[in-house]
Amino acid sequence: MDKKIAILIVAVFCLLCIGSYMLFEPGRNVTYHQMNLTNSCSAQVPVTDKISEYTDNLDIHYYCDYDYGLNITSFNNASPVTGSQGMLRFQKIKAETLGTDEISDGNFTCYKNNKLGTYTVFVEDPKSNNFILMSSKDKTILQKVYDSLEARILVDDNELQQMYAENSTNNSSSHYY
Repeated sequence: MDKKIAILIVAVFCLLCIGSYMLFEPGRNVTYHQMNLTNSCSAQVPVTDKISEYTDNLDIHYYCDYDYGLNITSFNNASPVTGSQGMLRFQKIKAETLGTDEISDGNFTCYKNNKLGTYTVFVEDPKSNNFILMSSKDKTILQKVYDSLEARILVDDNELQQMYAENSTNNSSSHYY
C-alpha cells in the first residue's frame, strides 16, 4: 500500500510539473506575423490583440505588445530633417533600457536589465540606417523576433546607376547583406 501511495504522489507531481510548464511557458504555441518596423526593416512579432503603436514627430516608431511583454523602438536615420534629433532621442531611450548584464547564448547576445526585469537587444545597421531596440521579459520570444529581422537597402536611381557603372568597369559584383 505504501508503494502505491508513493507512486501516486510521484505521478501527480510529474503531471503538475508538465501542466505548469505547458501553461506558463509563454514562448510555446505563439503565432507570429510579419510587421514593418521602419521603411526598410521588418520582423516577425507575436499575433495579439493587445498592442499599442505610435510614431512620434521624429519618425521613431514605438510598438508595445501587452500580451507577451514585447517592446520595440525602431528608427531609420535616413531622413536629414529628423536624423540628428531622432538619434539623440533614440540614444537616450537606449541608455535607459539597456541593462548591464550581458548574456550570450550561441550567436544571440542580449542584455539583462535587473531593474526592469527585461532582456534587451540593440541592432544597428549602418547600410540600411536602421536602429532597433527590442525588449521583452521572455528571452525566447525576443530571440525569435531578433532572428526574424530583415533589412532592405533602399537606393535611388542615381545610386543604382553608380553601382551599375562601378560593377561594369571592374567586372566585379557587390553583395549587400
